[in-house]
Amino acid sequence: METLEEKVSAAAKLIVEAEGQVVAFTGAGISVESGIPDFRSAGGLWTKYDPELYCSMDVFEEQPELFWTMAADMATMVRDAKPNPAHRALHELEKQSLLGAVVTQNVDNLHQEAGSALVYELHGNASTSSCRACKERLFTDLSHRSVAVPCSLGSDVAAAGFSEAVQNAKVLIIIGTSLEVHPAAGLPMICKARGGHVIVCNLDTSGESIADIFLQGTAGTILPRLVAECAQQRAAL
Repeated sequence: METLEEKVSAAAKLIVEAEGQVVAFTGAGISVESGIPDFRSAGGLWTKYDPELYCSMDVFEEQPELFWTMAADMATMVRDAKPNPAHRALHELEKQSLLGAVVTQNVDNLHQEAGSALVYELHGNASTSSCRACKERLFTDLSHRSVAVPCSLGSDVAAAGFSEAVQNAKVLIIIGTSLEVHPAAGLPMICKARGGHVIVCNLDTSGESIADIFLQGTAGTILPRLVAECAQQRAAL
């Protein structure tokens, strides 16, 4: 059985050889070390608010106060959060021209705060809201509740090309997500259909069955080691 060090080395080799055609896909697990609970874990939003009720546009039309109650709670969770070593490691990969883009399910803005330049947000961003009439995006102010924060895959995200980025990736790095919900669940197969490789980093065994290389551990520990190994292998070329 391969050791974690051997797996990290093998993952780094794939990344270096991909020459920038690498996409990272992140879920709530990457931000747990920043103090934001996983939505489905104890203390997470979905343990207090049913997403089918509180994140439904149909319900929002009739009872917008439900969404804004949840949004206020979420704002409290993310307000003081800061990027952790995992977010910074992805930025470092980008600086080394090894990572082309980040696709995230998260709304906490931590990838951008860490310095990542190209971030596709599948569920919007908690720091901004969009006017439903004119589509203007503005900073979220919970004292003015006439706008709706995007909470599902939007056409602007699709148009921005995240799907194309995944299709063209030689390596897809999946971090901190169970891959149980679409579109996340389908991304590994999109990458593999074009001959790409999938690296999964999760604290539990989620995604192990579809991974070419599975790295089990916290993202804040694994990703910096992966970045260091990539740098070492590039230096040896």
